Amino acid sequence: MPKTSSAIFRSLFQPVSDLKSALEDGLSILRSKGKTIVGIHIRRGDYIKEPRVGFTLVFPTKWYCEWLEEIWNDLEDPVLLLCSDDLDSVIHDFDEFSPVTWRDLDIKLPERMKDLDIEFYIDFFMLSNCDIVVTSNSNFSFVACMLNQRAKMFVRPHWDFSTKFTIFDPWDSEPLLWLGGDRPKFFKSFIDILYMTYVTQGFWAMLKSLFLYLPKSRIKGKYLDKLELKNVNYWTINDLPENQDYDLIISNYAFSECTKTIQEIYLEKIINKSLRGYMTCNFISFFGGVGSYSKKELITKISHTTRLLPEKPLTWFNNIVLVWDETKN
Repeated sequence: MPKTSSAIFRSLFQPVSDLKSALEDGLSILRSKGKTIVGIHIRRGDYIKEPRVGFTLVFPTKWYCEWLEEIWNDLEDPVLLLCSDDLDSVIHDFDEFSPVTWRDLDIKLPERMKDLDIEFYIDFFMLSNCDIVVTSNSNFSFVACMLNQRAKMFVRPHWDFSTKFTIFDPWDSEPLLWLGGDRPKFFKSFIDILYMTYVTQGFWAMLKSLFLYLPKSRIKGKYLDKLELKNVNYWTINDLPENQDYDLIISNYAFSECTKTIQEIYLEKIINKSLRGYMTCNFISFFGGVGSYSKKELITKISHTTRLLPEKPLTWFNNIVLVWDETKN
């Protein structure tokens, strides 16, 4: 998304008035603790449990601390805001920086929201108002950076472990960094999983990934076995055979939410080789700056004669269903 659209984009992601008031009170408490707010987002949860996926990059807290140590004394009265989906497991690793979390901000939610689990949104709002933001390889903190008009520096982990972190512009960068760079891997290889997990999480975490999380991840891909379907193959994007044709492709939003780089791979290897297709597309990621193809672009990229059907019920404006059937030609 071009920077010229930033004002429109930011206007779409503002909290409702009563929640905004409570969040701004919490932000005032955060700002009262120092002059330079450094926000760090550490995503673990599903990133640890899905080691195969090509963008699940989990840095050790030690690397974040080492990065902080390099800049901390050069900052004016710095305060560390720590945000994580696994806060209790990581917070004490940052004790030397006296981290502040959403729990310290005394945010009084509106009565109608008190039973909702919206701690994640408190983190999101605070990250969007920090002076320096260090993200995970995650859309969550990336979008928070897109909304941030205050920060002087945005930093993210990347796959080059010799440098570990890199400065980025959220309005001129891919939201997710995939292993493989220009030739992204939708799924990591077995060797990739062993190496990446060992380097970033250590030996025991590697064993846990190998014997617990990886088997569970593969089991998810084999649910059709329970239906006793015969001759079923499970292929990742890296396993697709050359010169393979297909009878039918079905996609429920997922394809339309990928980056153009990933979409091009699927277009070349599957979509344009499928006689029939049924694809529900939402284009949310196009408007959100992910870099997916727009509706007009996607229609021109598909080599088949497609029909556009309305989504029923319509779950998001501009959603469509793309269908084709080359067997009738």
